[in-house]
Amino acid sequence: RGNGAKYVLPIVGPYGPDGSLRIALAGGLEQLEILDPTGGRRAMAPTGSIYERQFAGPAVVRRPDGGWSLGILTNQGVFHCQDLSDGRDRWKLDTEVKPTGPTRVVSGDLDGDGREEFLVGLADGTLLALGEENG
Repeated sequence: RGNGAKYVLPIVGPYGPDGSLRIALAGGLEQLEILDPTGGRRAMAPTGSIYERQFAGPAVVRRPDGGWSLGILTNQGVFHCQDLSDGRDRWKLDTEVKPTGPTRVVSGDLDGDGREEFLVGLADGTLLALGEENG
């Protein structure tokens, strides 16, 4: 394709309507793209700049409302939580710490409450646990 996400990490999961399979293409250049299993584009959301999310390793969580979100830390130190139905930001947090190398985000139920959170390590040694309670 001439447009869309480039040099991405594909994350496959039940992010579509009624748990249908989707492929999130994230952590590369230019766009977040969400595809169906045949490669058909279901959603695309531009990033702030071409290189804003290069080398970023995103993760996915299931939200309390049943939807799915992708978490990613940009090379400017801004964490974005994006909806995997349409790619739009649900929320973002400026950590005020720029990464010194490739970033990785992981996810899981970190506090045992049955809800998944994102876990992000920052270049200054700070460890962030980020999640949603009520959207």
